[in-house]
Amino acid sequence: LRKGQELVVELGRRKNKPRGSVLTRRCCCAAAKPMCAVHVIGPMLDGLALGQTVFGECTIASATNTLRSMLAALDVPEAEVYRTHDLRRGHAQDLADSGRWCPF
Repeated sequence: LRKGQELVVELGRRKNKPRGSVLTRRCCCAAAKPMCAVHVIGPMLDGLALGQTVFGECTIASATNTLRSMLAALDVPEAEVYRTHDLRRGHAQDLADSGRWCPF
């Protein structure tokens, strides 16, 4: 649900929070327009009904396979060892800082 310059997502459950939680993200277009949840992800969620899955049939395994295939196509060394978890903010920064991989 978009509320002005915020995106509010209510999750019924999460891995470490079985009772769910509410995530609120503010517009960050001024700092990082391509990463703004309100304006990049918000439109994807606009057409979804309450309780509808966001990513359909996508599983962790299929996402991991796709990631590895894309990295291999880009000739990233050791593409087969990457996991979707490696894309998390802190870990991605660690990889970039180490010089092991940076897509830019």
